[in-house]
Amino acid sequence: MEEQIEITKLLTHERFQYGRLTVKEKLIQLKEKGLIDDLQFNKIQDEDILLKVKYTTYKKCVKQIVIALVLTIIGFVLVNASPLSGILIIIGFILAISSFFGITSNRLTKIQKVYLKN
Repeated sequence: MEEQIEITKLLTHERFQYGRLTVKEKLIQLKEKGLIDDLQFNKIQDEDILLKVKYTTYKKCVKQIVIALVLTIIGFVLVNASPLSGILIIIGFILAISSFFGITSNRLTKIQKVYLKN
């Protein structure tokens, strides 16, 4: 009965309370005992991989929005001095808009971030 509760926790979002490596070790142990099948094991592994990809994409978008803000500010500072200022402003706005949507669609909860780091 207690193992069934542990399996249920590991197969749902309650696994984020533990570290990623701890969950992986427990899943391997449960798989070796035959308490979970390959489909469930692979599903959790795939979800963890997608979560990691989502986190790296989120970090990339945060970096891009900083770059976009710098480009836009440089464009506005050089608005009268250089003909390239308009191009810098446009590129900055486009990059900022796409990065904003990337940030909003790839946002993770604090528990998920802690789960990925452990």
